[in-house]
Amino acid sequence: MEPVPDDSMAQSARGSGPGCREPMSKLRLALFVAAAHAAAAVIESAAEFILDESSDGRRKVQRCDGGWRGSTIGGYLYEGDTITFRKIFRMDRANFKRLVDELRASGHIKDSKPHNPALAVTAEFKVAVCLYVMAHGATRRFAADAAGLGESTVRIYLEDFCTAVLSVLKPKYMPSRPDATRVEARRREFEKRRGIPNVSLAVDGTHIPFSPDNADHAKDYMNYKGYKSILAVAFVDSFHQFVGAEVGYPGRSGDTTVLTESWLLKEISADREAWLGERGLVVADGGAKDGNNVLLNPYRAPTCQEEFWFNFCHSSTRFFVEETFGRWKNRFRFLMRDIGFSHRETTRMIYASMVLHNFLSFHKDSCDDFDPLTDDGWQEFYHKYEKKVCPSCVRCGFSQCLHAAGVHHIGTRTSEPLQQREELRKELWRRLVGRDPHAPAAEPGRAVDEAFNDLHKEMRSRVLNGFQAPRT
Repeated sequence: MEPVPDDSMAQSARGSGPGCREPMSKLRLALFVAAAHAAAAVIESAAEFILDESSDGRRKVQRCDGGWRGSTIGGYLYEGDTITFRKIFRMDRANFKRLVDELRASGHIKDSKPHNPALAVTAEFKVAVCLYVMAHGATRRFAADAAGLGESTVRIYLEDFCTAVLSVLKPKYMPSRPDATRVEARRREFEKRRGIPNVSLAVDGTHIPFSPDNADHAKDYMNYKGYKSILAVAFVDSFHQFVGAEVGYPGRSGDTTVLTESWLLKEISADREAWLGERGLVVADGGAKDGNNVLLNPYRAPTCQEEFWFNFCHSSTRFFVEETFGRWKNRFRFLMRDIGFSHRETTRMIYASMVLHNFLSFHKDSCDDFDPLTDDGWQEFYHKYEKKVCPSCVRCGFSQCLHAAGVHHIGTRTSEPLQQREELRKELWRRLVGRDPHAPAAEPGRAVDEAFNDLHKEMRSRVLNGFQAPRT
């Protein structure tokens, strides 16, 4: 009998049982070798598709036909009609071109020029990707899929875009210096609202949903409404433009905490007349204090008609800041949801969006095409981030839940009213009732009744129409 070789492959090919025939074992061996070669070819082909040897092993996945030009965002940019373009990028084509031209001229945003011209990416597309993220609150992965890019590329685009906006546009549209030519115009517009003179700016804080990467810091970001956020405290004028802002404080901070360290409030206090004009004031709500320096606050617990009327006039005047926040957030919807960016990235995007808001407001590009009662984005925001107050505090009528006090810094309280507030209270009441406020007490008359009866009607109208463009 022929000895069996030690080679196990040959043994397997020949078989080990009786009656095994030589031709069949050769056929099996041939089939095995052919299958091995086919498998090797498939693996090699897949490796060549996934790995780009010329770029140190980076992924090279064709995400859409035609590269970025065939992407969803590319289609909106180059093929979209006027209405679609505005809906997607939250500005018209003329102002989009103006924005790209300014950023490109500065050298911050450039057309890429790779060795392969087919892979070149235009500055317009880079800006479009960034606006898509900011306009819709898209995560990096969602934006990358819509752009036919990698997530890391989207991150780079956003970093460059924010740097360009803050370096090029901010000095023009949100300068860090007083503008004497606009002070009087601002004061006139504020006074038109309810007759309070000397007001040049309004200040308030707003919360941007944000979850920190480090769970140990989560408590610091929990605001008094019951969700985690970044606090932005902004100064605005009567033309719905941002004059300055403090962005990046954790949501647990209060307005007073932020204003204590505010560079702009320090600048205003140091040169009050240059920033605000003679005896100038900044209207603020009851949660913002500066030691009775330049902030005009309402009465915390009004006890008479004069104080109630002053608070209403004060609220109407301060509402410019609420209107500005509404227009700003309506244009840039990333401000209404947590999209998973880092603290630094989110803070830079918030600040850059304020500058872009000023840029577009200056060029008369409004973004008021929505109804806050029916708009899906706003309804989602109201539902998800509604203020959380426990039933006990609701029954007691508290605006803040006392049981959540551990995660909210209320700040210092000052009961000493400003001298100007007392003067304004008396003057506003005199204008309303048409009599000397120091005269003996008497019925204020029909004017007062009509004024107070109109309060609810006006406030409802303001909620529905408060974001509309100002009359010219």
